[in-house]
Amino acid sequence: MAPSVNLPDGTFFAAGTGGQYAFVIPAYDLIVVHRGPHIEGGLANFRTVGRLLWLIFDAGKFPDIGPDASLEAAQGMRADGGALSRILTGKTLLYGDVVPGGPYRVRLNADGTAAALRGKEPTEFDTGTWSIRENRFCREWKKIEPRQMCMTAVSAGSQIQLFDSMGLMFIEARVVEE
Repeated sequence: MAPSVNLPDGTFFAAGTGGQYAFVIPAYDLIVVHRGPHIEGGLANFRTVGRLLWLIFDAGKFPDIGPDASLEAAQGMRADGGALSRILTGKTLLYGDVVPGGPYRVRLNADGTAAALRGKEPTEFDTGTWSIRENRFCREWKKIEPRQMCMTAVSAGSQIQLFDSMGLMFIEARVVEE
């Protein structure tokens, strides 16, 4: 749903507890191992490890690694609170057209409530609230993890990219009226 890294055909990996990952990438004659502390929830997830792989591939000048999905590389306008409110209020974020269960929609109602829907025939799977705080889009869900999150937004036309606190793209969506 958010671009991370393109892995060449034939790549395989193992994921363990607490941020342990091993990737075998025969096309590049490369093995990447990430050892994380054994704590519940771990410090690494697929997005952060995907970013690590992207940085390694970029440094190695490997081809077709995918776009840089960091806030530093984002193209568009970093929206301030007022602009962000105008862009999002009463709109729907549409993303994940080709992922299992997609497309996904986040309906952002004018009263600050939100609904998360999925599927071609949209089915609601969570509800919550949304707001703009200090130029960041914040949302709080009842079930979806992480339940609370504030993100920096970069917009270009009807496209919006939302970046987490580490500057990694979390969602790339179209802003639509539904």
